Amino acid sequence: MRLLAILALAGIFVSTPLHAQLPQDAYVGLYADNEHSQWCVNGVATYEFEMWIWILPSERGVLCVEHDVRFPSNIIIGDIVYNTSVVFSEPTPPGEYSMWYRECQMDWHWTVRQTLTVTTDEPSFIEILPDPTSGECQVGTCQNCSPAELFVMYTALFVNFPPDDAVCKGTATSGATWGAIKSLFRD
Repeated sequence: MRLLAILALAGIFVSTPLHAQLPQDAYVGLYADNEHSQWCVNGVATYEFEMWIWILPSERGVLCVEHDVRFPSNIIIGDIVYNTSVVFSEPTPPGEYSMWYRECQMDWHWTVRQTLTVTTDEPSFIEILPDPTSGECQVGTCQNCSPAELFVMYTALFVNFPPDDAVCKGTATSGATWGAIKSLFRD
């Protein structure tokens, strides 16, 4: 009998859609790698690195997103590559991002990969800011980009910070227990 109960619970867990585990709010972060685990870069000026914008959708998914990114004066903005799931991006000034997806996004995904050049050894950071037109940092859910919801700004990108600096240590994507990760998404 106990075995049947365990098998029934396992069947429920396996049949539960993955998006049921998504947080209540969407998260957007700036990263220096394609695994959304590094948000610090360090080098000797002048050097290049790639900035990745990653999104963790809410339980309602993401179909569109808009926000701004502030670049410090020691960064030169280079080439931009959009994820192939992005079907439309409004022409915007450098640092502004407004885009729509081919289909509903229900898992971690990157939207933009951009080459940046660091020109000095001065510590600085790149941060997400509200879109200048709407005044918001928002995503549109998977129902025709409506309703628009504010997202949580998850990480800035720290430039010229050594890996052992306090702001560069530990994330929910590395070295954390599953319980610690789940606690990030509780009210």
